Amino acid sequence: MRLTNNLPVHRAAGTTAAVTLGLLLGVSITAHAQTSDHAQSTGALQALDAQAPSAQEPTEPPQQPAEPGQPPQPGQPPPQPAAPSQPGQAEQKPPQQTFTSDTVIIFYQVLPDKTTQFEQVMKKVQDAMQQSDNAARKEQAQGMRLLKASQAAADGTIQYALVVHPVMKDTEYDPGMLVYEAFPSEANKLFTEFESFFKKDGMTGSMELNEVLSFGSGAPGGGN
Repeated sequence: MRLTNNLPVHRAAGTTAAVTLGLLLGVSITAHAQTSDHAQSTGALQALDAQAPSAQEPTEPPQQPAEPGQPPQPGQPPPQPAAPSQPGQAEQKPPQQTFTSDTVIIFYQVLPDKTTQFEQVMKKVQDAMQQSDNAARKEQAQGMRLLKASQAAADGTIQYALVVHPVMKDTEYDPGMLVYEAFPSEANKLFTEFESFFKKDGMTGSMELNEVLSFGSGAPGGGN
């Protein structure tokens, strides 16, 4: 709004002063109006800013899952324990004792006062193989025989021989592992003192054999 438009213009004396006054008043009022408009706009913007959430306000960080072995963060559920193994199921392990020959003889030189314990352990091996869910174990058992010397050796020890024929190649034959598969809770107890049954530096070990000649009639390599 400019008041200079409403002021009369005369060419008489004082005209210049009147026009100058009018121009000054007009500039002053215009400046006041612009200042007022700016103040109103600034006030409106400040009101909107007050209603809007502050961009500088910290937001709650997302909760991260708890690391293994660390306590869970507040609001996070505790880690679930691993599912327990089923009764009678043992952890699968690679074979500990395997053979590649046709026949194996395993010798055990047992102390005379340990024969009963030794035979009990070997009986448990038999039970484990017969009761195993693995069909191969029953097939293995068909080819295994435990033999005992009829007389004690000169040093009083008793010689046993476990004969395996035919051998199932690359299959577990370790007595402790065979028991562990079927009776995991009993295996450690049975075999804790197993090595103490044998004479130290005695003839205890295995011998792998391959057939060279069969003397039976009609058998490969045999006579007519």
